[in-house]
Amino acid sequence: MGIIIPAHNEAEDITQCLTAIVAARKDARTKYPHLNVSIWCVADNCTDGTENIVLKNFTDVDNLRLLQVDFRKPGLTRDYGIQQFFAYVHRFSSCPAHNAWVAMTDADTVVPLNWLTDQITAANNGTDCVVGTVEPRKSELGDQVYNLWRERHDFCEGHKHIFGANLGVRASAYQQVGGFLPLLHSEDSSLVKAVEDAGFEMLKTDRIRAVTSGRVQGRVVHGFSTYLADLIAEKASPANEPLPPTVAVRRLLKAPRVPSTHW
Repeated sequence: MGIIIPAHNEAEDITQCLTAIVAARKDARTKYPHLNVSIWCVADNCTDGTENIVLKNFTDVDNLRLLQVDFRKPGLTRDYGIQQFFAYVHRFSSCPAHNAWVAMTDADTVVPLNWLTDQITAANNGTDCVVGTVEPRKSELGDQVYNLWRERHDFCEGHKHIFGANLGVRASAYQQVGGFLPLLHSEDSSLVKAVEDAGFEMLKTDRIRAVTSGRVQGRVVHGFSTYLADLIAEKASPANEPLPPTVAVRRLLKAPRVPSTHW
């Protein structure tokens, strides 16, 4: 199993992200003692010292690798980490490469203790792709916006949401559909749709819900933070009517658009 964590300027959150992942791996190893789980943190064009924090705080963590790239596209960044993991499996693991499992989250996200254990159990039962749920930190949004977000997201088994911060996929399924596309955003939705359309066994579950950043100044255009910014702007609008995304973000942030070729 390989855990892939793309990161772009996540110095503020990377420590709690990796701490949670290490704890989840320990829990999985308790139940599956022969499990080989590697952690791949892919730092993409970081300028805030994210890499230094990983190197300083997690030097004693076994099988954790820090990769540095300059793609500035989350789809490419995720795929690079996955391809490095696949190469590692081919070279060092006794596990058939097609049966390896890829678990994915984001560097601003905290996964639950059972995150890996439940994915392994699902994979052993024939599941090819696990789609978990994610909720923003309530403390960063405030009650009103958080409640508005919850109104539009059903936390249940068989949910319809897709979050790159909480995904798992079997290597054979990932490779058959061509993996992550080099998209500026929505690469997670594209991958899950391709896997599902190809007829692979899916599990959409709330049992491994993760908690992610509630920030509205995000790392990608039209990503999760953009959606949160839209909710805040909608809540603040006089008629409480939905605003077009670009209008909502500019009204909230009063700042130029982020170049679409960057995170």
